[in-house]
Amino acid sequence: MKHSTDLRSPSTTTTVHAVLAGQLDQISGDIPGAASRYVEDSFDDRIVALWSSGAAGDQNPIYYQQTYDLRDIRVKDYARRGVDISNAMPPGGEGLDRSNPTVARLMNQQRQMVSSMGQFLGEEVMPVMRGIERTETAVPLYGSLRAFNVLVASEPTKGAPSRPSSTVSSR
Repeated sequence: MKHSTDLRSPSTTTTVHAVLAGQLDQISGDIPGAASRYVEDSFDDRIVALWSSGAAGDQNPIYYQQTYDLRDIRVKDYARRGVDISNAMPPGGEGLDRSNPTVARLMNQQRQMVSSMGQFLGEEVMPVMRGIERTETAVPLYGSLRAFNVLVASEPTKGAPSRPSSTVSSR
């Protein structure tokens, strides 16, 4: 990273699972990493673009077909060997024949999709970053801490239900 006094750094929260590169058997920042790299590169690496996952729930990327196609190939390959992995998928791309032209093409498409989706998300950050002006040089930060004690009965009273009871009190 180049030395800079530019302290603008975006913190992006997007509600999408980072699951595109799951079949590739490689360490990957997936979509969040590609988006962060795109934004950082756009500012000549003078900033660090942070990412956090929001309330993704069950939000897989909209363009996810290669993952489904590779999964189907794996399930069928294992089934030919008499092993059912339809509900217990091995990690990464384990078991995929990378010499198979279809598998190689789908894996390459997944890598391209990670880059493309990262660029699209990075482009959403760019107008915001370009509009930020630094107006304060010293900004105070405040915080607080609140602790709670939770008391749980260890043994039920005779004749009482066997589930523990709890009391929450503020300190």
